[in-house]
Amino acid sequence: MGKLDDDTACVGSDFCVIGVKNLRVADLSVVPMTLSNHTQASAYVIGEIAAQKLISAYGL
Repeated sequence: MGKLDDDTACVGSDFCVIGVKNLRVADLSVVPMTLSNHTQASAYVIGEIAAQKLISAYGL
């Protein structure tokens, strides 16, 4: 995950795949570094943040 102008980023902060229309990724692959905590907790947080972004983007 990174900024749109970052050459090493594949996914933007809105979970959209850079350069691909209508595709979002919301799993642990968006984390740019190795986690030292329980990965399930991180997956829940990523899912919650992605859900909030989708709700606000589509006015749900």
